[in-house]
Amino acid sequence: MKLLAFLIFLSAALLFAQSPGSSVYVDQKDPFAAFFSAGVTKKKVPVTLTADPQSAYRVKFSGDSNPGSLTTGIANAVMRGVYDTGASSQISMTVIESKTKNIAFSATCKKRGDNMQSVAECLAKHWKSHILGK
Repeated sequence: MKLLAFLIFLSAALLFAQSPGSSVYVDQKDPFAAFFSAGVTKKKVPVTLTADPQSAYRVKFSGDSNPGSLTTGIANAVMRGVYDTGASSQISMTVIESKTKNIAFSATCKKRGDNMQSVAECLAKHWKSHILGK
């Protein structure tokens, strides 16, 4: 009985897991899409990015950035000897299975400074690890 329950659980988990080579839609109107597409390419995430919104999966982004301030930068330079404005960027991604609307993966990355490409590569790295089961 336990083996049967385990097999049912395992098959359900595999149905909702994203497999390497899946087609993934990223809305090119999203300002983060170009950064993310480059990050997926650089980190060699085993998916195919497509312009077809009817693909198996779609990726959505949300987030914000803190531009920091000149005052914070000056205060940090005086107190710590390092000019740091306190700027940061944080983006969350959600991978959604198009037919069922189930969430296949989600992650958030935050990086200091105003470096959206670094945030995109962070998300791509975590996504690749998830797909490959590492």
